[in-house]
Amino acid sequence: MSTSEPPPDLISILPSGVARDCLARIPLWQHPKVSTVSKSIKSLLKSPLLFSSRTKLNCTEHVLYLTLRSSSNHDSWYILYRKPVPNPNPAGQDFKIIAVQIPPIPNPSFRSQIVLLGTKIYVLGGFLKSAFSSYVWVLDCHFNTWEQGPNLPMTRHNFMSGAIDGKIHLSDPISIKAFDPVSGLLEEFLMLEDVQAFEGKRLLFWYIFIAGGRFYCNVNDGEGEITVLYEPTTNAWIGVGKDEDRFHLDFGYHRNFCEIHGVLYYCDSLGKIRGFNVENEDLVLKDLRGVDEELIFPDGKVANVGGRLVVVWKKEKRGEEEEEGKGKRNGEEEGEENGEKKEKEVDIWYAEIELKNLEDGDLRGEILFSQKILSASSGSNFVHFASVSV
Repeated sequence: MSTSEPPPDLISILPSGVARDCLARIPLWQHPKVSTVSKSIKSLLKSPLLFSSRTKLNCTEHVLYLTLRSSSNHDSWYILYRKPVPNPNPAGQDFKIIAVQIPPIPNPSFRSQIVLLGTKIYVLGGFLKSAFSSYVWVLDCHFNTWEQGPNLPMTRHNFMSGAIDGKIHLSDPISIKAFDPVSGLLEEFLMLEDVQAFEGKRLLFWYIFIAGGRFYCNVNDGEGEITVLYEPTTNAWIGVGKDEDRFHLDFGYHRNFCEIHGVLYYCDSLGKIRGFNVENEDLVLKDLRGVDEELIFPDGKVANVGGRLVVVWKKEKRGEEEEEGKGKRNGEEEGEENGEKKEKEVDIWYAEIELKNLEDGDLRGEILFSQKILSASSGSNFVHFASVSV
């Protein structure tokens, strides 16, 4: 059956177009159950027509994709959905976050990079079986299926990437290249030798981040690093922060950023949420205030979900589980059970923060709710975190 035409007899008492629009309003987390009703409905749920209707009816959802890597370098991919609950909690929250595991990349690599283009997630390069990889894997977020895209013309690892105008930009120490994920062509975008040094400081293209069509790059002045941004439309380099208070963005290979209402947010190496207004010429880095000062987000990842800041982070198990460890028999070591080594676990937590940009430029937020969504081995790390509207 062609995917360009709706399957017949979706709902027998309704015209096919009306039935399709009704089904398009069903939340994504219910699709697996609804697909068992009939073959025609199952076919529609796997058709681009359904998602065209969702867009037309303005009933798309923000879905979060999270990747965890275990201490044995095994990757697990999850989708985070909102699921309504029959009895709201005292705060009025009438839903919970559920994590549904999806198939991983057929050939997962280490230290790959992720780029979101539309409703597709591109995973590029990295290490694969002790060798550098040129593979590009593409996750279609409509159907949560993987396909192999055009290979990179050269192997890539430990690089930074981002998207502008439908092209993926990749950095290495001496250049930034533009990769077309459709044709597989790789073009020079910016060469280090063509760039005048910023205030006499050496540019390190290796560390870049792209947001709002701008490139954020780290600069070394012999005493340390600060961050400058490159504006491709004017070919200009701009200092980030005031002259007396320049700052260095802690990129890290897997630290991520998200932009909400003109402010770029991220979790720093200490677990604090920080941000700066990208529309302000001074670009002053500030802490997010208003959240519990005692609360930190170790190894936190951030995402924009409908204008709210979502954070996922790791949290050591506490309370009853610790008491159980204290009550073990003499001679039985913590982390062992019946003579067998038991790997320690951490909890993965999720929080949504309502943001407030004050007139004085301060960043404030309020945690609306938080909950545990997963448990993982203590050696697990976040790899990718992305918000997609489908």
